[in-house]
Amino acid sequence: MRRLGIIDRSDLVFYAAIALLPVDGLRVGLSMPFWNPVSPVLFAAYVVLNARMLPRVMRVYRFWMWFPVVLLAMSVFGWATVAFHPLRALVSFVAVMLGLACLASLDIALRIKRLPVTSVVTVLVVAYWCAFAVGVLEFVSIKAHLNTLHTWFMRMMQRNYVAARPQFLFAEPSYIGMHLFGVLLPAYWLTRDRRIAVLVPCFAFGAVAMGAGSRIVVDTLVAAVACLVALAPWRRFRRATLWRGAIAAVCVFVVATILAVATNPRLFAIWRRGLWNGDASMSARLFRSLSPMLAGFDDPAHLLFGFGAGNLGEAMRRGFPHASAWVVERHGSMTAEMSGLAHVADSSAFSMNAYVSIVAEFGLFVLVALVVALLWQVTRNRRWDAVTVAWLLLLAYLYCQYEAYAFYAFWLFIWATGQAMSPTSPLVADDCDPLRHRPADRVDDGWR
Repeated sequence: MRRLGIIDRSDLVFYAAIALLPVDGLRVGLSMPFWNPVSPVLFAAYVVLNARMLPRVMRVYRFWMWFPVVLLAMSVFGWATVAFHPLRALVSFVAVMLGLACLASLDIALRIKRLPVTSVVTVLVVAYWCAFAVGVLEFVSIKAHLNTLHTWFMRMMQRNYVAARPQFLFAEPSYIGMHLFGVLLPAYWLTRDRRIAVLVPCFAFGAVAMGAGSRIVVDTLVAAVACLVALAPWRRFRRATLWRGAIAAVCVFVVATILAVATNPRLFAIWRRGLWNGDASMSARLFRSLSPMLAGFDDPAHLLFGFGAGNLGEAMRRGFPHASAWVVERHGSMTAEMSGLAHVADSSAFSMNAYVSIVAEFGLFVLVALVVALLWQVTRNRRWDAVTVAWLLLLAYLYCQYEAYAFYAFWLFIWATGQAMSPTSPLVADDCDPLRHRPADRVDDGWR
């Protein structure tokens, strides 16, 4: 316990939450829209155990802690004019509160109690290496036809993708990029810990090599560009060198994209046949976003103020006729999954797009308020630099295909940019500089 720098026993709960970050696809997790996480519950428990420190968190993150009240007020209009589904509304608000618990836990553990960041990173790295090892075992069980092991993995997962490809411990393979580039990569930018710098590319390229999915291929290309923006010493380059480097980087990106499309059957099919005919999974995801948005365009009042928390299914059903007509007009194919959304149950409605879910439930005004508050926080704390810009753009991209309000990537960014810039660390707050807690031989000034 001393080696972990534990202040009291409640800190074991925080370390357990960090250790279980990659575990969001098992049957034992909290059942939430399309993922089964464990860590959000532990973050909430950690906050409860350290409730006396909440006022100090509130002083720094006051707006975010009171934001659920805004969401509740905005939902009243949708509940009064559309419908009120208590259980689904509760699920939405619980997800938001669990996200805030993640934010509060990070602040309590790392800023207030000053747990050593090296210990936190050690637990984080070990956890994700274990998740990667599980993926390798899944891949071996598939290719070597180890039926007993393969059956055990299939029974272990809540949503079974491991029947055909490794999904590690995630709810589905498309979430790999959310973890690698929404959690681990920003953790590297914050700490410059070489262990994370080794883990992220190994995990990404291993997932691609094992055929875990198509999205990880695209996510890796986007994250590579983000790393180039964040880590390149732009001020040291002369203008001519900068132009040559930019042209070379664009050429490399184009070649890598062409190779990715040419070698990945699903990406190649999308390129040849289009978004609506190339891949059934992709078209279904797009349709899940299109339906509620067209419902809002057909009803401007609910576009601005939302259909109410828990009413995503209502928005999908109202928008289905418009979305299906839109797809047919563009010669797209209506798959069975897309057609089933005409009568989608409220308990199984999900958009796979954070922006669509926010607008559908709480309205466009809330989404704009979120963006303004985020930009204002970064500006107020003077956090604008290459890393922040790259991180923010990467988050904006990742959440285009992910909707969980409680997921850690957004709340990690809020925590990291929530306080004034430290002179020794580009992103971490003055009184929570991880470089102070790390041995000198662990400090690195770049991704080498």
